[in-house]
Amino acid sequence: CMTSFNYSGNGKVNFLPRQKSLPVQLSLNFSNECTEGLLEFVKRLSTKSGFSPSGISEMQSAVKDTVELIRRHAYGGNENNVYHVLLTSVDSELEMRFADYGASMNSDKGDVFSSVRRTMDRFELRHHPKGGNVVTVSKKAK
Repeated sequence: CMTSFNYSGNGKVNFLPRQKSLPVQLSLNFSNECTEGLLEFVKRLSTKSGFSPSGISEMQSAVKDTVELIRRHAYGGNENNVYHVLLTSVDSELEMRFADYGASMNSDKGDVFSSVRRTMDRFELRHHPKGGNVVTVSKKAK
């Protein structure tokens, strides 16, 4: 967390309003506890961004599917690995960027993310520069 302020002397302090949300970065393993914690965090950010209950449920489902697909396809089902998530909430849009260092999930495996693509407004799968994958998804509240 970060707070900006001006100190003008004589003990007078003015706090500046935050211009936009700061991104949140998490490094998680594939345990049920970490996944449940991430889903709860997504629920709270979605609520704050103005998502309806059904929109929140869609977001959580897409996140859960993405985490499971990364575990299954990038890490061969091994739960003892780590992935990273960057969450950004601006106005009524929530963006999440998942990064891993597992096997590339290229097109020869078919579209393993088809359910996530249908749910989200934006979906992008790229190769990570250091190996692995970067999955970016975003959705606007309606």
